[in-house]
Amino acid sequence: LADFTPENFDPSSANLPQIIKMTTPDGFVLPAAITYPENFDPSGAVKYPVAMEIYGGPDTPYVRDRWRGADNWFAENGIIRIICDSRAAGHNGRAGVDLIYKDLTSWPITDFCYWADYLASLPYVDAAHIGVEGFSFGGTMTAMLLMRASDKFCCGIAGGGVYDWSLYDSHYTERYMETPQTNPDGYRIASAINYVSEYPASAESGENRVASAYDESVSRPVMLRLTHGTGDDNVHFQNTLLLVDALQKEGKSFEIMIYPDGMHGYRGYQNKHSVASDRVFWLKYLFD
Repeated sequence: LADFTPENFDPSSANLPQIIKMTTPDGFVLPAAITYPENFDPSGAVKYPVAMEIYGGPDTPYVRDRWRGADNWFAENGIIRIICDSRAAGHNGRAGVDLIYKDLTSWPITDFCYWADYLASLPYVDAAHIGVEGFSFGGTMTAMLLMRASDKFCCGIAGGGVYDWSLYDSHYTERYMETPQTNPDGYRIASAINYVSEYPASAESGENRVASAYDESVSRPVMLRLTHGTGDDNVHFQNTLLLVDALQKEGKSFEIMIYPDGMHGYRGYQNKHSVASDRVFWLKYLFD
């Protein structure tokens, strides 16, 4: 094959990811791709916030040892960028994937919390400021983590997520979850809407701060940002409407961005707007 390296490409001009691995307490080896900030100091003299990207769906690895493109924005702004996989992503074969049968979310949530614990143990990580984002199944996981582990994750951007699995297409959902009639407990456990009361940001009182799991003396804001395209024919917009309604009923504070007629993945000017507004969100909540 021809050399596909672009003309005048200088690898030293890009902050490229490195593959790292973590072993869970029960023995699963999980990979991640981590990109360090510019002029990175590993000594611990500087504490860096973290933006974690996740998916979490079964047999769908996000971490691959291949070229993914270089985005220097996080590195230029002093943010560690890490893409993490869970035990169900496929790296561990059926030993990992089988664990999510009839419960799509519990083990991925646990593994992403293990990743937060691992990051917090590093001397150069600002453990109180670990953010998370994901789209589709990753949006589901992000919303879950902000509701169920807000002491570990300070902020998150959930895009196009499934928040009630009875609303998603049967050929995918029933493969792992059976039906709502045969597995009602599994559907209840996997629905983000059922954990809204655990999300700490209160709109009514203006309180949206929580102590970090890693340092109880550190209190920082918690904020969930939801995005969805109204034309999404994969994960229907109804999912986000129901979650928004539940958040409002509980008097919770959150951000939302709607893309009219946007599909499952924003394109053109909507993509440009999504990237720009997400960056504003990171700068606000990863450094507060």
